[in-house]
Amino acid sequence: MDFKKDKRVIVAVEEESSNAGEPTKDKSQVGSTRTMSTIESAFTKSTSPQSTDTRSSGDMMSVGASESGSSINTTRLEMLRQRRDKAIENYRAHCVSPPLEIAVLKEKTSSHTDGRPKVSFSSVEIRSYRRIMGDNPSVSAGPAVGIDWKFDKSAILSMQVDDYEHIKSYRCEEINIVLSRREREEILLGLGYSKSQIADNVRHMIKTKHQRRQTVNNLAVSNVEEAVEKARRKVGNLFVGKNKSMGAEKCLNKESVRPALYSVGSNNSFVSSYSSELSDI
Repeated sequence: MDFKKDKRVIVAVEEESSNAGEPTKDKSQVGSTRTMSTIESAFTKSTSPQSTDTRSSGDMMSVGASESGSSINTTRLEMLRQRRDKAIENYRAHCVSPPLEIAVLKEKTSSHTDGRPKVSFSSVEIRSYRRIMGDNPSVSAGPAVGIDWKFDKSAILSMQVDDYEHIKSYRCEEINIVLSRREREEILLGLGYSKSQIADNVRHMIKTKHQRRQTVNNLAVSNVEEAVEKARRKVGNLFVGKNKSMGAEKCLNKESVRPALYSVGSNNSFVSSYSSELSDI
């Protein structure tokens, strides 16, 4: 079998040669080692060059393949970390506030033979958004902190999902994510907001909370309020319709008189006498 066609063969040769001079290992340990070796070989498949020399010794081939794969894997991860750090530093140099990193997964849909659409993730796009003063009244007390809609397009970092899984940071616990009122105020002051702006935001939050609480308390009598509002609109439309009908009748009366006046406009005496008769009426 040609060892250059599949790197998994090289991994198998490496395991056999290494196990020849060592005592027998546990089956679970051997299985985990073989799985990790297969993953590492698949990860370095796209970047490791094909071997051109043929050696007779299986030990030399396996050692060379493992060393080249590990070195290329380490170099690739180091390059990705440097690109990420450089993009973040570039964004911080152009922004007043420190950025907030958000990972966005690019989705792609594909139709399979079974007819059902499926979603697969191809790459991860990391964007840096600015932190601003928010308007969410769900905070316990004090001002709210949010993120802006705009982001720095020059600092976008895109990579494959497998690469991102190797360098991503683990999510903190919920108790470590919550910001206290003092911490939020310090963040907003550091972003350039004044104390008066923070106070206005707090007053707006309190007003919105009161409106929400009032809405919840009035849910029991909401049907009565709707009925009263409908009755009020009907009464208003009734008076508006009566006023419109009275105005239309007045206009019709005026239009019925005007043709008689203007049809004899050439005879001034008749117009004046007809006008005097109308005034007497």
